[in-house]
Amino acid sequence: MRLSEHIYRTVASLAGPLLFVRNVFAARIGEMVKVHTDEGGLLAGEVLGIDGDRVLIELYGESRGLDIQGMSVVFSDALMRAPLSPDIIGRVFNGSCKPVDGLDMFIPEKQVPITGLPINPVARARPEAPIETGFSAIDGLNTLVKGQKLPVFSCSGLPSKEVVAAILRNSRLTGREAGFSVVFTAIGLTFHEYSFYMNVIKEMKTGYVAFVNMADEPVMERLLAPRFALTVAEYLAYDIGMDVLV
Repeated sequence: MRLSEHIYRTVASLAGPLLFVRNVFAARIGEMVKVHTDEGGLLAGEVLGIDGDRVLIELYGESRGLDIQGMSVVFSDALMRAPLSPDIIGRVFNGSCKPVDGLDMFIPEKQVPITGLPINPVARARPEAPIETGFSAIDGLNTLVKGQKLPVFSCSGLPSKEVVAAILRNSRLTGREAGFSVVFTAIGLTFHEYSFYMNVIKEMKTGYVAFVNMADEPVMERLLAPRFALTVAEYLAYDIGMDVLV
């Protein structure tokens, strides 16, 4: 752990959201950085790769028109962390875990890195409890069980929104009503899709936490949103003792 921030003005190149910095000492993968632009602005970024003393950084924001000669990059030795508290239930966030539901940010009990170690699959309890979704094609085959992630991929012309909406409204753990929550993540949404899902969330009778990335928001947030969602799901499951559908 470094005792101070390191500031570099050795930006080599900028390609879209990718920033290359040379002559960097003791950086680490996943480290958060602050980029001061030539116009006096401030961007956040994350270290994606290290090759000797050269570092690749992904920026969380618009980089067009920036002058690399006037940039300075601050390495903080900190990792991206998710704020966690029982008050997170019933909230909607963007891909960077900033509230977008019009409410103030809750006071977190703790903050946990979203780049945590993977869970040992051998140490897991065997998934056995089915989750009802309201779709006979799913429920009849028992393909969705407690402890399972449910990714939904689609293409133009298919009713993906309606399927996801029905799962959000109807999901419940068989034989249990209390202590069940849905962690919902959507990336690259248009405004129409965003409005549709917000209306669905308002009708949900179970607890939920939603992470939503719009189509015009930084691409990097589409990678962060699922990581925030899994971190929140692990917190609700292991610390709070809830049953969670992700």
